[in-house]
Amino acid sequence: MQQDGSENQAGPSSAKKRKLMHAPDGFESSKRGSGKAPARKFASAFDGQRKAKLSSQDTLSHLHRRLQPIPVPIAGPSREHTTPSKPAKTPMTRISKIPVLQQPVAGPSSRAVNSRNVSILAAHRVSSPSAHNARPKAAPKGTIQQFQPVLPPPPPPKDPPRNLRPLQPPPPPDIGPHRPDPSKMKTISTTRVAVAMDPTTESGADELLGIYLEQQTANYMPKAERELQRGLGQSPEKASKTKSAKFVRGGLAERAQRVFAKHNTTLTLWYKDMELQTQRPQAHSRVTPDLSLRIVEVLHMSSAASLQRSQSVPRLCVARCVKARSAISREEEVAVVLDFGTPGSTASRAHTLDDVKEGKELCVWRPWNTVKAGEEPASSSSSSISLPALLRLSVNCSILFCSRFRIVQ
Repeated sequence: MQQDGSENQAGPSSAKKRKLMHAPDGFESSKRGSGKAPARKFASAFDGQRKAKLSSQDTLSHLHRRLQPIPVPIAGPSREHTTPSKPAKTPMTRISKIPVLQQPVAGPSSRAVNSRNVSILAAHRVSSPSAHNARPKAAPKGTIQQFQPVLPPPPPPKDPPRNLRPLQPPPPPDIGPHRPDPSKMKTISTTRVAVAMDPTTESGADELLGIYLEQQTANYMPKAERELQRGLGQSPEKASKTKSAKFVRGGLAERAQRVFAKHNTTLTLWYKDMELQTQRPQAHSRVTPDLSLRIVEVLHMSSAASLQRSQSVPRLCVARCVKARSAISREEEVAVVLDFGTPGSTASRAHTLDDVKEGKELCVWRPWNTVKAGEEPASSSSSSISLPALLRLSVNCSILFCSRFRIVQ
């Protein structure tokens, strides 16, 4: 019953299928195979005795692919003279070692040779008994081998010509004593000792006088030794410890300091007033000087060496003058000691020692101190030299010590 039912179902479906007619001659379509490649058989290398079975065609194609030679360019004739040749068939044997290929040889016509038609010169080593007895094949007659000529060795280096000078005989030895170079010699007057004792200079005169006094007196001390021993009796103290020196209150040193400070302040104000009169004559009336003098001769002036030795040395100048506007008929002679102050003070900035010259007018203001040249102290001995004789002054001459003065140009 079941079989009959299945037949009945297949019957109507087969009746509905369309019958295909044969195509005319020449128009039959061939069956196309599927584009998928067949799956390759997997063969494991770990299998002991079982090995993958390969067909004879697969083995031959695999060996032919491994033994196919690699084209290598070699030196030979050009492409036009070469004839295409087929590669020789190699025997189907197993290779025992890696084939060694011949290195390319450079040549003039190596670029023109077609690499497809060139065969390998060195054949592969085959593990066969006939390979040991085989002789090397001779090159074909059509090949041309080029050899580079051996270069000649380089010539030995040649030394450049030298200009040889003829030998000169040695100079004859000096017969007389050796004489020094005259350019290095100097006279005795240019030596250090002669320059220090030159009597024409002030330092030389002092040096000679010191030597004379050292020989005549026993208690004389040289100036260098005196400078070394100065200040050894008191303990040293830094000058920058206090702004000003400290004295006992009400003592002699403090009172002298006050007098000096008052005098310096007054002198500074006076020089400031005189400077304003010079700069602004219309605003400040000119003060008439108390004494007008004319410089006749400069007797003494502080040296530059003494000023450079210490900053506290006063700058002094002694000049012989006469009164320019005296009521008396005859001119009265006066010696004036001018105090220019210490370096850096107001008086030193107002005048310099170079301004004191003969023929210039000197204006003096009070206060000043006067001393008669003829007056001598009672304790002075007859052997001492008097001040007028030292300065070449007359006996009745008076000496003025002034600090307020102006030198008129």
